[in-house]
Amino acid sequence: MRMANEASTREDPDLAPMEKEVTIRGSKDQNHLRVHSDLPVINDYLLEHPSAEIIDRRTKDGDIVSVLAEIPIGLLTLSNKPRKSDYYSGVVTNSELVARTDE
Repeated sequence: MRMANEASTREDPDLAPMEKEVTIRGSKDQNHLRVHSDLPVINDYLLEHPSAEIIDRRTKDGDIVSVLAEIPIGLLTLSNKPRKSDYYSGVVTNSELVARTDE
């Protein structure tokens, strides 16, 4: 979760656009995925989701610029058709975030 003194997320101005990445990794023997993000919209989602376990975060001047988290595999959905938008804000849900209750 977001710490009280970490009021916002922002892009790291020291990174070039090609260095601002989102990576998702997992292996067959795990029930979670590891997500790294340098993008504020993805960072906000990870920080606010009750099922995301924050492993690490990088801050700059009190703002979060990078997040590493583990999420349950069930949070990831691959669609059979492309979205109408190619923006990262369209990748995360705007609905209420719900934690798993079966663990």
